[in-house]
Amino acid sequence: MGILRGVAVKPGKSSEDVFIQVDVPLDHALKMTLEPPTPGSRGPDRIRASVAVQIQDQGFALLPNGISEHNLPGASDFSFVGVPPLVGTLAGTKYVLGARAVTGAAGAPPLTVIGSFSATSTSEPLNLGGFVPLPVVTAPVKNTKWDLGTLSLQPVKGGQRVDLTVVRVQAGQGLYEWTLVAPGPRSELKLPNLAKLAPDAALPVGSMAIQASLAHIEGFAYGSLRYRQLTANGWNAYATDTFFTQH
Repeated sequence: MGILRGVAVKPGKSSEDVFIQVDVPLDHALKMTLEPPTPGSRGPDRIRASVAVQIQDQGFALLPNGISEHNLPGASDFSFVGVPPLVGTLAGTKYVLGARAVTGAAGAPPLTVIGSFSATSTSEPLNLGGFVPLPVVTAPVKNTKWDLGTLSLQPVKGGQRVDLTVVRVQAGQGLYEWTLVAPGPRSELKLPNLAKLAPDAALPVGSMAIQASLAHIEGFAYGSLRYRQLTANGWNAYATDTFFTQH
């Protein structure tokens, strides 16, 4: 493979006589190890691991054999054959790896994700560590009515450190959403009675979805929380599941 930087093309136009020097063989193998999560009764049932080449701030080069999948429970080792060494036109770039434990072919929740992990060599196996443990909502109990007063989560065990708990409660087919945020892993969240403060802010009667996420953020301090850290874009690793209840 090869890369040619700095090719300018105007919108709606094409560029001709562009020659890319193909000077990097796809002849290396990269090995990855990780600690697989313990599947619950609903999942996850597979791990998808990936490797790509990050070209500084210009994006990623996807590789033909850059995705590998194992069923859970199962092996924790992944091997990618046909990886380029970071030489020639790839000098100064880096490998970016990640892994997702997901449910079903569509990659649905429950899921737990290890985000971008960078490296510059294939000489030794790369250890991505463990996944963030899956959140499990224990109250409200499934198929029961919720009083909107207390939300309980099963205590987490093992896995990657949990720095932030984010719970989104949606009702009215997504027209209403409450976001609950707390530092670290939480076993219980108390909800205010917003109906007394502002009736229009109360969740309507009916079905609702509870999306619970546990996040790991490198160098995190709750006193310096930023808005982007309320979503997966600001997390280094996370686990998410969705639960349904009635009000």
